[in-house]
Amino acid sequence: MAAAGAGAGAAARRFFRCNCFCSEHLFLPRYRLHVRYLEEQQLRQDYGLVLKNRGCVSPEDFEQVLAELDKEVQRRKQLVQQASERKATIARCYLPVQPQVYGLQERFMASEFRSVVQYCATPDANLPGLLERIETLSEEKRIYRLPVFTLDFCRMLLKELEHFEQSDMPKGRPNTMNNHGVLLYELGLDEPLVTPLREEYLQPLTALLYPDCGGGPAGQPPRLCGEVHHGRGPRPQLPLRQCRGHPQHLTQQELLGGQPLLRRLS
Repeated sequence: MAAAGAGAGAAARRFFRCNCFCSEHLFLPRYRLHVRYLEEQQLRQDYGLVLKNRGCVSPEDFEQVLAELDKEVQRRKQLVQQASERKATIARCYLPVQPQVYGLQERFMASEFRSVVQYCATPDANLPGLLERIETLSEEKRIYRLPVFTLDFCRMLLKELEHFEQSDMPKGRPNTMNNHGVLLYELGLDEPLVTPLREEYLQPLTALLYPDCGGGPAGQPPRLCGEVHHGRGPRPQLPLRQCRGHPQHLTQQELLGGQPLLRRLS
């Protein structure tokens, strides 16, 4: 595991990135292929035939593949340092247009969400009682939906993100196939907004919804609960999804699911 702590919160919180981040799911656009890459011999053995079938036939073609993979590996290794540099520049030079979003406030929360969180914090809270208060999209896959933010807050947040996107500040992207996503960590929204949302509001829900997936028993801080982050930077993005015309709805699976790149270890 490689240490990935960055920014002012790094001293208090140590985050780690699995070494496989620099070897797994490397994409070769020319051949429309994701590969695992450790070294040349392994690549030839695991993917030589499929690459040949997709047009990688000459020694020059294979050398180009190796060069592309080495470049992507180096890019991933440098992400943490580059993100830290961008974050410092943004903190020093960027002027927010909606400064009130840089801090989680209860008035930003939908009343239904606050009510559900309050129920989950009671001693008698249980899964059947919680399911009566939220919408189940898939019982088999345990996908649920409930309003989290008010529409007014969503509009303020989107206005801030659009303002940042139009600025001349340096911008990291979630991954090489996403040219429009914003990394909230770099913008400075992680600690004041995303972290309290995850730890103070979502944890009571996940303790009941996903106790076998790191949710942990209610009332006991779990080792990994809610500490799975997304994106390619050192800290998470907040997923903004539009569900049936309501952009303020976030599913619990959207907030906690996906490929875990970074985990905080207690």
